[in-house]
Formats: sequence, structure tokens, C-alpha cells
Amino acid sequence: MSENKRMLRTRTRATTPSGSDPASCERLTPTLVDAHRAPELSAVLDALLVARFEPVAAEAFEVFLERRCDAERAGYSVLASGACDMTARVAPHRPPVRRARRTGGYWPSAGQEVLLRAALLSGTAAIEAWRALRPQLDVVGETPASRRLLPLLGANLRRLGIDDPLAAGVEAICRDTAAKNRRLFDAGRHLLAVLAEAGIATLILKGGALVPQRYRDLGMRPMSDLDVIVPTSQAEAAIHALEGAGWSARSAVTPAFIRMQHAIDLLETGTSLKCDLHWHVYSECCGPDADDDLWAASVPLDLEGVATRTLAPADQLLHLCVHGSRRARRPQLLWIPDALLVLQAGGIDWPRLLAQARGRRFVLRAATMLAYLSGDFAAPVPDEVLTRLETLPVSRLERFEHWVVNRPQGLLGELPGYWCNYRRLRADGQVTSALGFPRYLQQTWRMKSLGEVGRGALDRARKRVRAAILGRATPGQPAR
Repeated sequence: MSENKRMLRTRTRATTPSGSDPASCERLTPTLVDAHRAPELSAVLDALLVARFEPVAAEAFEVFLERRCDAERAGYSVLASGACDMTARVAPHRPPVRRARRTGGYWPSAGQEVLLRAALLSGTAAIEAWRALRPQLDVVGETPASRRLLPLLGANLRRLGIDDPLAAGVEAICRDTAAKNRRLFDAGRHLLAVLAEAGIATLILKGGALVPQRYRDLGMRPMSDLDVIVPTSQAEAAIHALEGAGWSARSAVTPAFIRMQHAIDLLETGTSLKCDLHWHVYSECCGPDADDDLWAASVPLDLEGVATRTLAPADQLLHLCVHGSRRARRPQLLWIPDALLVLQAGGIDWPRLLAQARGRRFVLRAATMLAYLSGDFAAPVPDEVLTRLETLPVSRLERFEHWVVNRPQGLLGELPGYWCNYRRLRADGQVTSALGFPRYLQQTWRMKSLGEVGRGALDRARKRVRAAILGRATPGQPAR
């Protein structure tokens, strides 16, 4: 053990109080200050936040951020002046909230933060962000996550009256996005008609609802698939109806798969178009009645002339926050403009959002993402909502789940995330077998027999060990 780690462990044992009162937190603060000054201790400090004295350490770290590191804390807010183009006001001073260290793979990089500011803010703030972005912007060579933001950047530059040679490249991306979305929506209209004819209700999630509902421009919001949810009891019937209409599932769908999973990818025969067919909105909430209240509160939506439904604004906002905070191969940055548009439209039932976050154990995710939107983009999130999220009870499973998605994958790979989902399934009564976790992995990994699970786990472990030896990270599958 290094001397610094030994020092931190010794001081922590000496200063960790039994309670979580402000005085106790203040006593622990010097330890965290010393640790923060030593970058090599950051991993140890992270561990403190989820250890047995986690509530104390978290509050002390909050005190540290608020009182001892104003300059660094200012770096967490990318908004220098002006208001987000999608909001009506600049947020006033807010009470302290838990500030998650941005270590999860879902956060934008420093360059993407600048791109987001240039695309979403207005006035001087947007212009300054554009000036910082312009020398490093490569329309052709941008990462996929960044390219998906370029249509919004082009639209904002037009609003600001900025004419730039790069605008031609951005316009080409907008036209390409509009063409792809047109093909997807045409296929989606036919898909919804097939399900309606079979007497199956539908509800549209994410971009499929937000493009006609909020963006109102096919070229502004790239989409890779259409997310459609059907009632859990009609999932098998929906898959059968769509298979008869030219869509095919990537793997066999069994009752066990439907019971333990939340969705499956369907491909249209002869094209590359994809539908993500859900029977649960959240992969973390797969109980038999987990979506009843979401259906009951849903609102009508017209999709290309076909009547369907989408989530109520409060449920839509929470879903975007949860989806944006999941581990993925690349950051899912579109949740940020999506959520800002939902907030701008108003009509958020905040008591419902708080109740949903608590009931579904998404308190930490909602608190983290809403605080980010409020602090960095002046999103109109009420102060009392952020404060209430900080005081809601959080289970041990949720804390562990939050810790998992905010840390790089180690040699266990995606298994900790899968374990969290499995524990949720057990709590919902969806898994009762003594071999519950292996059976869950069998369905998650789309394996034909339980015997394949052990071999599959070993194969994945060997790949991760080989990648660690070679000194490179292995892209991880997001926990479904």
C-alpha cells in the first residue's frame, strides 16, 4: 500500500464520525482536502463515497466543494453568461446539491461541452462557445456522438446570424438526417398501423415522440431506431404480428426472455431500419405491473397520421435522465437537448416526477442529471425539486448501481450492472430460482442453454484480461 493511501485510511478511521451532522462532516473535511490535493488518491476517495460511511463522506465532500474549492467548483458550470436558448431565464443562486464527479462514460468530454454550449445557449454565451469551438471543429471527422449534435449547432448559428464556410457541411448532415428519419418514420407509420390492426396499443419513446412533438423538423434530431412500447401482456402477440409484416427479431423470444428483459431489436426485412420494441419502459423495472401507471398517465401523439401515445411530460423527463445516465459505448448526448426541450415546453408535474424517481429507485440519477441541466444550461428546474431530491431516501442497491455506472469497467466487465438489474428482478418477483442470476445472464446474452453461460462468462473474462494486458480498454455492453 502506498504511503498516501495508508495516510488516507488512517485519517479516515480517526475522523469518521458516527453520525452525519454538519459538525461531523466538517471534521472529516480536512481528510478529503488532503486527499483531493493528491491526484493519485482520487480512486480511494471515490471508494469512500460508497463505503460504510458513505453518507458522511458524501456530505463532507459537498462541504469541501462548497467552501474550499470555489475555483474548481466554478469549472463544473459551463455557463458563463446568457441563458439557454431552450429556457426562459437564467437560474438564480441555488442551495448546495450533491455534485457528482463526472467520471461516468455518459458525460460529455470537454470538447463536447463546448459544442453543446455553442448549439444550445443563446446570445454572448453561445457566440463565445462558438469562437472556442471553431478552431477545433471537424465536421467530417467528429465522433458519432458529436456529429449527432451538429444539426442543432447549424440551427443555432443561423439564429445568431453567424455565416461560416463550415455551414455547408453542417447543412449536408441536416439533409442526410432528414432523409434517414423520413425513411424511419415511413416504416414506423406502417409498423404502428399493423399493431393497431391487431388491437395492440402503442406508446412512442425518445426521438420518435420528440421529433414530431418538440423539434418539429426531421433534420434536427438524428435517430438510429424507433422506440415503440406495447403492453407487457401483448408483447408476444406484437412480435408475431410484426414478423408477419416483414420485421424479424434478432434472437428467439421466449416467455422467460419477456419476463426478464424489457425490449428486443426488430429489423425490417431488406432494409437497415430498426425498431426497438419494448414491453417495459425501463430495463431496470420489469415487474408485471411496472408500467401500468406510465400507460395511465400517457398523452395522445400523432405520428405521421397514426394515433398513438407517448409519456406524460414528467415521465418523459425522468426517462430521458435515466437513459442518459446509462453506461454506453459512447455518450448518449442527445438526452441533453431532448430534456431541455421538454423542460421548455413546461407542464412538468414535479410531485409526480419525485414520486416516480423514489418509487423506481432513480433518485440519484434524477438528482445528478437535473442538477447538471440546471447548473450548466440554466434549465428551469425548481430549487425545491433539487433540494427534495437530495433528501429522499436512497437504497443500498441504488447507491451501488450509481457507483457501478460511474466507474470504468474493471475485469468484471458488465457483470456488476447485470447484477443490479437481476436484484431488481428478484425484488419484483420475476426471478425465484436458485440459479436466478445464471438464468438472467442466459437471457441477457441470448444463449440457448444454461450451460453456455459459464463458457460465455469465461470468454468475456479472457477478452478483458487480454485487453488489460495490452493496455487498452474493451468496450462494454450497456447493462440491459
